[in-house]
Amino acid sequence: SGTQAVLAVGGVGLLGWTTFASAMVLIAALGAGDSRDQALRDQQMYAERLNALSEERDARAAEARAAQERFAAALQK
Repeated sequence: SGTQAVLAVGGVGLLGWTTFASAMVLIAALGAGDSRDQALRDQQMYAERLNALSEERDARAAEARAAQERFAAALQK
């Protein structure tokens, strides 16, 4: 009866440990997927921000060229 109790407690402990370890592996796998998704979203936002900055830079360059052309035309008159 003492041996059965020790085996029963050991079996329950082993079952509990197996359940806990499996849950930790599953949580880690899900967390890794979320991290990848977040990294992809961050990369996409970064690319969009770079594109917006590039468009803004091009617009400012066009404004500067137009102002320079107006200035050159004013000097000629």
